[in-house]
Amino acid sequence: MELVNFGKHNGKPVEFLLQDEEYCRWLNAQNWFLAKYAELHKQIQERHFLSEETPVHNAMQLKWLDPNILIQLFPVISSRRDKLNKLGLAFPSHFFKNSQADAISEIIPEGSGYWDVQFKMSGFDCHVELKPQLGDDYPSVLRKMMSQKSYGAHRYYFLVASSLASEAADKEALIKFFALQKIIFVLEEELQIL
Repeated sequence: MELVNFGKHNGKPVEFLLQDEEYCRWLNAQNWFLAKYAELHKQIQERHFLSEETPVHNAMQLKWLDPNILIQLFPVISSRRDKLNKLGLAFPSHFFKNSQADAISEIIPEGSGYWDVQFKMSGFDCHVELKPQLGDDYPSVLRKMMSQKSYGAHRYYFLVASSLASEAADKEALIKFFALQKIIFVLEEELQIL
């Protein structure tokens, strides 16, 4: 029997920790936890986060494996470039030079770190989280995404939602909220070919 060797459940069986959903959500948002306890992090993801998948989410994920859909992120980002730069989310000029579908390579469904879609474009690693609907749970979505991020140059993170159902924040507020954490928020309705 595997025992927890840290924190609130130190010395108790791992299964006991996994049953404490609130503590698991807190752990999931801690950067040190993923770095030090990758296998336990995976178990928490499987128990508390990955089970939330739905047929609507699965259909959305299949749609986003198409390079012609992925490439539509770039005109949206380009149109917000000045605003994002002011929020500290800078893009090198060559990020937009080759924004054609054939520039996208290595599309990976369920990419590393539990991203819905991961792809490479012109030397940049791009990670996409998909939500059929983003509501007032957006802080939880941010915590989940932050726990999945790996830091380094040439990495970009996107949150794409089919619809927005938040009473607390509008699209512009969410663009700023996520950009402050280096995540680009996009609604599907902003894209040209969907």
